[in-house]
Amino acid sequence: MAFKAFVFLFLALLLFTTGSSTVAPAHPPEKPPTAVHPPVHPPVKAPIGAPPVKPYGCVAKCEELCKTHRKKRPCMTPCTACCKKTNECVPQGYTKCPGWDYVSIHGKKTACPY
Repeated sequence: MAFKAFVFLFLALLLFTTGSSTVAPAHPPEKPPTAVHPPVHPPVKAPIGAPPVKPYGCVAKCEELCKTHRKKRPCMTPCTACCKKTNECVPQGYTKCPGWDYVSIHGKKTACPY
């Protein structure tokens, strides 16, 4: 029994002395901190159903055309799409723009308003 205790103490002593006598490896130098950039947000989009912002001439012309309609948004959406299709041509009175019949909006064929 005493022999087992002696062996246990010897191994424990050997473990502690070899562990403390070794030199710890040097740590690699730390990388300098990188610059933190603010998150990139996508551009703000217009609300659904609102007339497109880009062709401003079309918006003004379509507002004039759609002012007599009972519901303005269902008139403005196809009107601005048709205006963009016909290079900012909106029919006034009885004149008709070339290509001012139908336009595709979200994959659906829609009639251009008069």
